[in-house]
Amino acid sequence: MAKIRCTSCRQEIPLGEGYVKFECPFCEETIYRCEKCRTF
Repeated sequence: MAKIRCTSCRQEIPLGEGYVKFECPFCEETIYRCEKCRTF
């Protein structure tokens, strides 16, 4: 399974830990945010 990295801080997000996943409305890239960065 591919590792998930936070798009903002580049830290690996451990499986089972909360994160947010969404599509960028401008470039359509998938963005991942860890618990710490998800408030940005």
